[in-house]
Amino acid sequence: MLLRLQILITIILVSLNTYGQDETVNGNLDVKKSITLGGTGEKLHWGWPDRSIEQYSSDDKSMMIRFKNSMSSSYGNADGGFEFTDHTGKSVLRINNYKVGIGTDSPKSLLFIKQSSETSNSGLSIQDLATRTINIYGEGASGRQVISTTGTNNPLAFILNGTEVMRMDYRGHVGIGTITPTSKFLIKQSTEKESTSGLSIQDLATRTINIYGEGAAGRQVISTTGTNNPLAFILNGTEAMRMDYRGHVGIGTTNLSDFKLSVKGKIRAEEVKVYTGWADYVFEEDYNLKTLSEVEAHIKEHKHLPDVPSAKEVEENGVNVGETEAMLLRKIEELTLYTIEQEKEISNLKNELREVQDLKNELKSLKEMIQSIQKN
Repeated sequence: MLLRLQILITIILVSLNTYGQDETVNGNLDVKKSITLGGTGEKLHWGWPDRSIEQYSSDDKSMMIRFKNSMSSSYGNADGGFEFTDHTGKSVLRINNYKVGIGTDSPKSLLFIKQSSETSNSGLSIQDLATRTINIYGEGASGRQVISTTGTNNPLAFILNGTEVMRMDYRGHVGIGTITPTSKFLIKQSTEKESTSGLSIQDLATRTINIYGEGAAGRQVISTTGTNNPLAFILNGTEAMRMDYRGHVGIGTTNLSDFKLSVKGKIRAEEVKVYTGWADYVFEEDYNLKTLSEVEAHIKEHKHLPDVPSAKEVEENGVNVGETEAMLLRKIEELTLYTIEQEKEISNLKNELREVQDLKNELKSLKEMIQSIQKN
């Protein structure tokens, strides 16, 4: 093998024919076989005294290459640099200021790779013993950075402290805490603690929403932190529903006031059950039932029934379903009492009419008797 070392003002410490003898060569030196270091601590040195490369053995088992630079180098730092180029002189790899650059002469981190194209083999590739490969590269044209793998149905796993914490399978399913994700994103809890076991999202004000399960309590939980902050549901950019810190729910409205459920819009249901007070007290003996004359006077003055809200009040305040149902029942029960009372009066009138009819029949009989007597 031909090793050609071209140097200017070079000091070479080698063992050639005379052991331990220093030889100085000015110009070019062609070595067609090898150069052997004489022993531990001896060096093969080429370059300038203040900017040089030394190949040396610190013991009888190892070989080291050291780069020295006591001046400001052409690489822009005082630590020197080392460069591998191809046959055209193009930089392939450069070590500069403790940083390694591949495809670039100005590495910005400890290992910096600059692509020359946008294919999967232009970035960083690592292949296992089964020839499955993971590639890391960028696609500027599509505006994405890519981590890709080869093989058949092999997952991409993330292992921390020797334990797999996350994986993505060949279908794009992501699992955290599980190696068998059954959906696009599956988190398997290891505990039932609110802040650490499920999914947590924190905003810029450090308010957090947590989603987790409590098996012992038999419930799935969405919890929030902060002070008096609502939980909002936004669809197509518009808030559709919210729940405030009191547990009040608003659908189509953010004005929840003092109501447990506020809805702006129509509600359809097969059944609604309202628990409220009822109006059976109307049938108590001491209930003050207004006379129909009093009711008539109230209607003439106020244009609505007694104890019933006016149209203006309903427009301003709405209708309380429970109270309204109880109020309507009270009016029905009052009407029932009026009907019963009227039935009694009608019955009395019928009896009186029957008595009058009996008197008329008696008068008629007496009249006929008188007329018969007069004829005779």
